[in-house]
Parts: sequence; C-alpha cells; structure tokens
Amino acid sequence: MKKNIALFILIILLMGLFGMSGFFLGKHYSGDNSESNKVVPKNLYDKVLIISSSSNYAWSYYHSGSVVMGDGTIYKYSLELEDDINVFSFSGLNDKFYEKLEKTDKKISMEDMNKLYTYLMDFDDSYTEPKNTAMDAGQTSLDFVNYDDEEIYLIKTAGDNEYRNKNINTNKVIKILKKYNLRVHEIG
Repeated sequence: MKKNIALFILIILLMGLFGMSGFFLGKHYSGDNSESNKVVPKNLYDKVLIISSSSNYAWSYYHSGSVVMGDGTIYKYSLELEDDINVFSFSGLNDKFYEKLEKTDKKISMEDMNKLYTYLMDFDDSYTEPKNTAMDAGQTSLDFVNYDDEEIYLIKTAGDNEYRNKNINTNKVIKILKKYNLRVHEIG
C-alpha cells in the first residue's frame, strides 16, 4: 500500500515537473514567441512597415504596390521611371515616396499588426539561395522596414528569381498578410 501511494505521489510530481517545464520552455521550443509579444510603437503608426511591390523592366517599366503603415492602414502606390525612387533602400522611403501614397479603405487590425511586428522584429538579412524560376516575369516582393536597424529586410520574393527570409516566422507573416490581399497570392 505504501509503495502504491509513493508511486502515485512520484507520478503526480513527475507530471507536475514536466508540466512546469512545458510552462517554462514549451513556447521557446515550438518557435512561437507569443509570450514576448511586441506592440507596434506609436511613433511608427505613420511610417511604412511592410512593402508589397511588383515591378518589371523587361518590356517597359512598371513598379506598383501597397504599403502597410504601423497603424495597419494600407496605401497603394505606382511609380514611373522618372520618379527615381528606390523603395528597396531605407533612404528611398523619403518624402518623395510618401507623396506617391494613396490611402485605401483597407486596414490590418492592430491585433494582427502587433503579431506581425513581433514576428518581423526578429528578421534579418539571412535569405535562402535565389532560384531562377522565370525570364522577364518581373518580381513581386514583400519587405519589412526595420527602423531600429535602418534596413529593409526581404520577407519573400518571386518572379524571375525566388527566395525568402530564413526566419522561422516567414510563413506566419505571409499567412496574416494573405488575409488582407497584399499581393501575397502571387508569391504565397
């Protein structure tokens, strides 16, 4: 009888210990960093955080896309060759670019923006090897603007070449953005 009680207590202690280790370590091991959720800082509400762009130079120049501001508001833009704006460099996101933005009636919820921000703040310039997938197809890209690093990091791109960020949350970011039809259907 004492052995059964001792075994029962041992089982309960082990279950509690393993349950607690899941509490302390479980999210880390799963790659889900939701316990350390970040909130989009208010000073980024009126700044571009995500760029969804499509460009082609093969037959004639076109470059258009959408941007997501820190508050979730979605704007669209279209550039001409003579605009001479490089949206793929941090310095290119200047007043000249902001003047080209046209507000849409779409908006990403702040709940989704905070998730995106949490995932994206871990991105860096680690990318998969580019794979040539087409000729003269142009390029569709999703990019994240990191104001702390003053860098623009690729999320994913497809077209003439295909590659993506190696961050484990890349697919989570794309899944959220698909809900809002940010051209990710072309690169999903």
